[in-house]
Amino acid sequence: MQATTSRTSRRSRTRLVAATAALAALVTVSGCTGEPTMTAAPSPAVGGSDEASGPMALTREQVDAALPKIPGIVEAAMEASGVPGVSVAIVHEDQAVFAEGFGVRELGTDQVVDADTVFSLASLSKPVSSSVVASAVGDGVIAWDDPIVEHNPDLQLADPWVTEHVTFEDLYAHRSGLPGGAGDALENMGYDRDEVIRRLRFIEPGEFGDFRNSYAYTNFGMTIAGDAAAKADGTTFAEMAEARVFGPAGMDSTTASRDVLAGRENRALFHARVGDEWVPDFANEGRVEAGVPAPTTWPDAQAPAGGVSSTANDMARWMRLSLGEGTLDGTEIIDAAALGTTHVPQIRNQPPTAPVSDPASFYGLGWGVTVDRFNSVHWQHSGAFTLGAATTVALMPNQQLGVIVLTNGSPIGLPEAIVDEILDTLFFGEPTQDWVSFWAERFSQLFATDPTLETPPADPAPEQPAEAYTGTYANDFYGAFEVAERDGNLVVIEGPARNTFTLEHWDANTFVYNSDPELAGLKTRATFVVGPDGRATTLTIDDLDSYGTGTLTRV
Repeated sequence: MQATTSRTSRRSRTRLVAATAALAALVTVSGCTGEPTMTAAPSPAVGGSDEASGPMALTREQVDAALPKIPGIVEAAMEASGVPGVSVAIVHEDQAVFAEGFGVRELGTDQVVDADTVFSLASLSKPVSSSVVASAVGDGVIAWDDPIVEHNPDLQLADPWVTEHVTFEDLYAHRSGLPGGAGDALENMGYDRDEVIRRLRFIEPGEFGDFRNSYAYTNFGMTIAGDAAAKADGTTFAEMAEARVFGPAGMDSTTASRDVLAGRENRALFHARVGDEWVPDFANEGRVEAGVPAPTTWPDAQAPAGGVSSTANDMARWMRLSLGEGTLDGTEIIDAAALGTTHVPQIRNQPPTAPVSDPASFYGLGWGVTVDRFNSVHWQHSGAFTLGAATTVALMPNQQLGVIVLTNGSPIGLPEAIVDEILDTLFFGEPTQDWVSFWAERFSQLFATDPTLETPPADPAPEQPAEAYTGTYANDFYGAFEVAERDGNLVVIEGPARNTFTLEHWDANTFVYNSDPELAGLKTRATFVVGPDGRATTLTIDDLDSYGTGTLTRV
């Protein structure tokens, strides 16, 4: 996984959205959302057909023989991992051939998961979102290569030239020049969509890659595009998705609205793994909203990139729509050319690795695109919230095959493992290896700790009196943080949500803290610079400093 220690720590701060940016690096076979990329490419090659023979064939007889084995595959994976609830759908040759739920929506209850249980898709929202925008493209409301400012003249990024030229394609392909994860922490601090997008202008350009020449998985880049498409359509993104795709496709339980999700009775609850234990609704701690338990944090601000929720049955219809080039049950819902563009590689997101036969992978518009171990074109994406959701989809247009797995547990590679075992069983009659262990090992990197923070200094220099540090610190990007003394401890209070974390002294003017209780090992440094008058002048937080924005000045 291509991530620095500080960036790994930052992923814990952006727990609902960042887990999938890291997925791209983890899940991409040639190499898995960018940071945990929410994009996942197919699994490492383990056999298959002779390249010269083309994609492996898949007959209906093979599919029929494999289907009775699917429940056993899922149940064994759940037993090995402890994930409480899973829902799976498979489509083949424009038919939903399998849709079933397993386990429970909430541990400690008898609320069973079925094919109509609603799960948060996390970054699996991205290819769904690109389908929605493709509908607007097909109707001539926008064009994929339109500059965003034509439809949202208020957009401003740090580079004026990029501001004027960045297009829907650029943002849906993660090639805008914005650094990976830009804006995620702002959402977690309580800023709304408009304010997160406004603050992106304070990230200096050029440090992380060239516009259109480098890939960086960025939720809020895609959100800028989805939001601009909705503005051009004269509506909100959630309303556009319902009117253009969800309603016409008969996806009656699918929504990009948090309010609608919170009202779903048959909804899977988030589960976080705390040590070896799975804890339901970990962050919510029993709180309810409008009388209905709901996610404590929900990515409203970046709904086009991570805020869709759906069911196995609904996603089976969406997979058929995607494989059917925009037509479902004889009705054209999305223009075929506009939708087809989403499946075309736009930028390389992972170079080939040795041996040369291991191919590069690419990103389309909301899709990971590659050639897989079955020598087939493969469209894939994963999604993850570290608070308790993990999803993945794999579409193989050469075989008119689609598999989707939705779960209500933190990302540990279970959906990817189940998909690989299902694909092996469809093509070969049985799994070719222990995919659960393979993906568990790969995903263990997602929560790697900073080794320099594992052991405290043996003889730390003393800290200053509390009043040396207390006060307000700010910068343009993050706004104002407060450092205060509470019950004899220093705390840092971040953003409009006033997220409050206790600072533990580490050495001299450096403190450490953990911003995610369910990820207790992921700590970050908070370092003060103290002036000659004995008062701190600046505060730098490592896991907020991935693109040079982590230093705040006393005000």
